[in-house]
Amino acid sequence: AGYSSADSDNSFFFMVLLAGGIAAIACVLTAIVLGVIVRKSITKPIAVAEELASEMNAGNLGVPDSTFKFANDEIGRFVKNLENTKHSLNSYIGDMSRILSDMSEGDFSSTPAVEYIGDFTEIKTSFEKITSTLSGIITNMNASADYVMTGSNQIADGAAVLAEGTTRQATAI
Repeated sequence: AGYSSADSDNSFFFMVLLAGGIAAIACVLTAIVLGVIVRKSITKPIAVAEELASEMNAGNLGVPDSTFKFANDEIGRFVKNLENTKHSLNSYIGDMSRILSDMSEGDFSSTPAVEYIGDFTEIKTSFEKITSTLSGIITNMNASADYVMTGSNQIADGAAVLAEGTTRQATAI
């Protein structure tokens, strides 16, 4: 065909090298693009979830929600559920703190303002039992105080009568 086999082999070898180089560059670019996608869709959301879980573990339930825009995938739903759990726990703790603060000031009429669900219903039941028990104790203490006051008044009246009688006898003597 007018070409020497050496030129044809060199041309073929050059084309193989060129195709191999283009394939290598395409693989590197694909790896970079996949790395960015993995970082955006997996690594960053997991880091945000880990940070939120660490804050919750440290007892910091008032930290603001993440501003990261999660996809509607497993990780996004997981973080949304984690944030909802944080909000629920924060509302339970706030409500319990309010009730206990009222009780420490002598107000036993406070009732939970949050609906306690699941395992937290035990807390609501305990608050109701504590309120009932303490109200009964205070009622008994008030009744006992009334009895003591009545007895004290009777003793005071008796002492007044005795003093008056003693005064009469001293006058008579």
